[in-house]
Amino acid sequence: MPPLWRDRLARVRRAVDSQLADAVTVSPQACSDYANGPDPERPPFPLAGVLVAGEGDQASLGGTNARSWRASIPAGEAELHVDPEAWPTVLEVRQGDHLTADDRGGAPYEVLRIDRSQRNRIILRLGAR
Repeated sequence: MPPLWRDRLARVRRAVDSQLADAVTVSPQACSDYANGPDPERPPFPLAGVLVAGEGDQASLGGTNARSWRASIPAGEAELHVDPEAWPTVLEVRQGDHLTADDRGGAPYEVLRIDRSQRNRIILRLGAR
């Protein structure tokens, strides 16, 4: 990518983040066959990014509030779009780590997938915890 476009993308990311970014705390988890829980080798750390959360009032996978289901299945997912130049610690996030959305009342999430293939952001695909 030409330097001119790289500079423009960086300016756009900064402008978007200055208006839309949410503060998040990452709590690294030790996920192994024998133990799960906080990872003692990786302390919690802050991040900021654009948090895109689905509608929280859906009761069914069809996207409606129909109460005809016999079981309640959580269908909500969220994404956190992080600028890796502004927040290089995002590279330390692993699948299974826990996130707390500080600017959204402490909403808890778990990292389900990490998309590093995007040109200017790392996308953390989150599930409700």
